[in-house]
Amino acid sequence: MRPFALLLRNPSVLAVAGVVLAFSLLVPDQGIATDVFRRGWLFDDAPAEAWSLIRSPAFLAVAAGGFAGKILVSAAASQQLMLLFRDRRTTLFATLRSIRVGSVCWLFGAELALYVLCALAGLLGYLPALLVWRTAGADLTIPLLAVAVLAFPAAYAAVSAAIVAAPLPVSVRERSSVVAAMRERRIFLPLYALFAVRVILETMLLGVAPLVLLDVVHNKPLATLAVGAGVLVPSLLLRGSCYALMLYALRPVPVVERVFGSYFADSEPVGAR
Repeated sequence: MRPFALLLRNPSVLAVAGVVLAFSLLVPDQGIATDVFRRGWLFDDAPAEAWSLIRSPAFLAVAAGGFAGKILVSAAASQQLMLLFRDRRTTLFATLRSIRVGSVCWLFGAELALYVLCALAGLLGYLPALLVWRTAGADLTIPLLAVAVLAFPAAYAAVSAAIVAAPLPVSVRERSSVVAAMRERRIFLPLYALFAVRVILETMLLGVAPLVLLDVVHNKPLATLAVGAGVLVPSLLLRGSCYALMLYALRPVPVVERVFGSYFADSEPVGAR
């Protein structure tokens, strides 16, 4: 699907970009904090700072509200893309009206479970590194960050698979089978490669470019525009294509083949049918 056609059919991305731009204008002029790279910060200071945030009612309220808002936006976007790829014309308001409460609740539970698993995995890596720091004074921050960077595309892919599965008109068990299918190498490897490329592109657009414009060029308006581009460009260029590539990667899952069978048939060469 062409980028601007996708934008016209799903103008909500402009609202998201507007919110991000407004937020960017409110943040201080300095760049990203680099305390994490200070020797021992991750083990001496980070736990106390994290605990102070967790005890803050304001932070918990913002985090809960942000998570709920993210779930609703993800459910709406996935619902609309599902309808478009099943060749069902729809408007944004019609899409919102067609979202089922059960799908949103399932997505809420699925994403929360995935985040908990990621947090437990991170804790299992952090605790031995903390013990090494306390006993031997060796700072393993860089190795931990390297592992996190390598694991992030897998977590991103799993959450995205849950988002794709949420609006499908199937049972809860069949939705869960879409995420569980990532245990298979033939599904995991293509999705990992897809989201590794996407993470690199989004990091360049949303992280590196604004940081350079802010800390090197010292031009906050340009940095803000770069943030806006970082929101719009992946949404326009990657959203439809990424969804299509995910469907093909997940095609071995029976429920995906059944729901999107007409799309797969229409997209195949005539001689291949």
